[in-house]
Amino acid sequence: MKLKDSLMEFRGSLMEFRGSLMEFRGSLMEFRGSLMEFRGSLMEFRDSLMEFKGSLMKLKDSLMEFRGSLSRETKKFTVIAIAPFAEHIVEK
Repeated sequence: MKLKDSLMEFRGSLMEFRGSLMEFRGSLMEFRGSLMEFRGSLMEFRDSLMEFKGSLMKLKDSLMEFRGSLSRETKKFTVIAIAPFAEHIVEK
C-alpha cells in the first residue's frame, strides 16, 4: 500500500512538473513572439534610416551642383567685372 501511495504521489509530482514545463514553454513562445516583433521594428527602423541616407545623398548632390553653379557664375562675374579694367589697361 505504501508503494502504491508513493507511486501515486510521484505520478502527481510528475504531472505537476509537466504542467510547469508547459507553462515555461508558453512563456518561451511568448518571448519568441516579442523578439520577432522587435526584429520587425528594427527592420522598419533600418529601412527608415536607409531612406534618410538616400535623402541626405540627394541633398549633398544638390548642394554640390549648387556649389558648381556658384563657381561658374563667380567666374562669369569676375570676367564681366574685370573686362572693362583690362581693356582700359590694354588701351594705355
